[in-house]
Amino acid sequence: MTSYSIKSLATRWDCDHKTIRRMIESGQLKTFRIGVGDQRQSIRIRGESVEHVELGEVGSEDDRKSTRSTSAPQPSRKWV
Repeated sequence: MTSYSIKSLATRWDCDHKTIRRMIESGQLKTFRIGVGDQRQSIRIRGESVEHVELGEVGSEDDRKSTRSTSAPQPSRKWV
């Protein structure tokens, strides 16, 4: 399973780490924590979520079926 730190994804997308955190908070990026017990501090972003954003498939299935338009922050197209 591919995963990214907030910093590595911000570098990949050439954006500020705050943009990544906002996308996590809004539910556009799925995350998990690594570590044991009280040490579960590090957040990792699931590779599948990153792929969905890069392919323009952001949001839940219900959001995509919605008629209202939602605009998700788009990363720069620096990766290739």
